[in-house]
Amino acid sequence: MSEAIYSGAYRPLDLERLVVLVNPVTTNANMWQQHVDDFAEIPKFRKPHIITTEQKTEDTVDKMAHDVREGDLIYVWSGDGGTNDAIQFVGSREAPNVGVMASEAGDARNFRKATIDDVWDGRPSEVLKHGRFTSVCPLRTRVEGRDNYTQLALTVVGIGAMATGAEILDEPKHRNHPLRQNLHTRLLYQKYLALKALPKIHDLHVEDSSGEPMTVAEVMAVNAPLIAKEFKFDTQIDDPDFLVGIIRSANIIRLTRAIMSMRKAELPVCRISDETESVSFHLIDSEQNQHARIHLDGKARVLAPGSHVTIDQVTGMDRSHQPISTITSRLAA
Repeated sequence: MSEAIYSGAYRPLDLERLVVLVNPVTTNANMWQQHVDDFAEIPKFRKPHIITTEQKTEDTVDKMAHDVREGDLIYVWSGDGGTNDAIQFVGSREAPNVGVMASEAGDARNFRKATIDDVWDGRPSEVLKHGRFTSVCPLRTRVEGRDNYTQLALTVVGIGAMATGAEILDEPKHRNHPLRQNLHTRLLYQKYLALKALPKIHDLHVEDSSGEPMTVAEVMAVNAPLIAKEFKFDTQIDDPDFLVGIIRSANIIRLTRAIMSMRKAELPVCRISDETESVSFHLIDSEQNQHARIHLDGKARVLAPGSHVTIDQVTGMDRSHQPISTITSRLAA
């Protein structure tokens, strides 16, 4: 497979082996076997290779680097966290030429909504038969300062309010709470935790790339094609566009209104469509000496004062990262 899988030269059924990346603590974790059984309709996928996620992303990436090989189909049975682990690996230039397919487990809803028609839910073999490959360009975040790192995100990068909420959601006592294991009570419990996070949200003092100071509650970059259905944007899956929105105040009423406005595509945003463009800013500090936080697809980490953050999109021009080859049934021929 000398060409990228999404180049159009390959069909999903051309792939050679099924690899299932399983997060053992995600919602519906115990249902992955019945979905994998559906792949048994395709003889070469009857005995999949199973990889379980680890608590640390780098440990999951190391396992994938050891086990994944050229021509594999990676079926991600996980939520945002496990999906992000896979993207860190598959998006690197050192990764083999593989395809990625979203499952309906956990919280990786935007990725699934963007790529898979509802009619095929629970029937991944039908997606393989009727779908095709396309490329998805992940967001790339580079942090320079006290901590230096580069990470990818499939759907969203958030600095500030949403990252604080994501960190609380990811605490073991909340992640493993019985109310989060039931689809009917999960969203209610998450809304409760979001309210619980509000007292910990503080304004951030930042400078944009021109040196203009701003006080903000949230700087958010979203991958336009993958949130198009939920956020009502008119864009295609393989458009390399992303949107940047800035929420100015941590006031609970204004913050709620701003998030709702963004979901309705009414929040003023900067649309980045040129593959050479990026957005960058310098984090000065946060009020009350609270740590700022950044989250990538829901995985939160601390962002140190003085950090310089640059967000752009992987388009294949950079040698260090590559677009993701994913299966879509929405654009099936």
